[in-house]
Amino acid sequence: ERENIDLSKAVDIEIAVKDINSLNYYEAKVEDLVDNTFYISSIKLIPSSNTFNLLWNLEGILYYEDTQEEIPIDIVKIGGYALSFCLSKNMAAGIPCGRVFKLKVLFEDYDIDITGTIIKRYNLGSYVYFDLQYTNIPDVKRDAIYRQLFRKQIELRKSICEYKKDPNKALA
Repeated sequence: ERENIDLSKAVDIEIAVKDINSLNYYEAKVEDLVDNTFYISSIKLIPSSNTFNLLWNLEGILYYEDTQEEIPIDIVKIGGYALSFCLSKNMAAGIPCGRVFKLKVLFEDYDIDITGTIIKRYNLGSYVYFDLQYTNIPDVKRDAIYRQLFRKQIELRKSICEYKKDPNKALA
């Protein structure tokens, strides 16, 4: 679904760049537009929220509040105040920005139910990426998320140390 946008009226440009392990956002300053081509004079990384978060492939469930329909999601980044997830384009149809959703994060040893508002939506290839900011999350749940993040960080550091000791063993 493409929107007809008058590019000559574009004032703020934000670029989303995805590689294998991350999704980064950049603010671009447009110098000129000639023949539907933007000439960019500067690109500035938009820092992610000022809280600790990890790139982490987790499963989750998004619930439509009115119908309780369950949509399986792939969580790609999670922190204490927000998370990012993706869906195939056909599954993402009808999920608007600004709407509050209930979400279940499926950690390895337990699940956490949260609510949040979708604040950004990006089409990248055959997927749509969403940034969801938590709303009305009790401190107990936020602390549980941080415990999971710190536990995962320790696991990752142990894996890196083991790899540094014996790279051949890690590849086997």
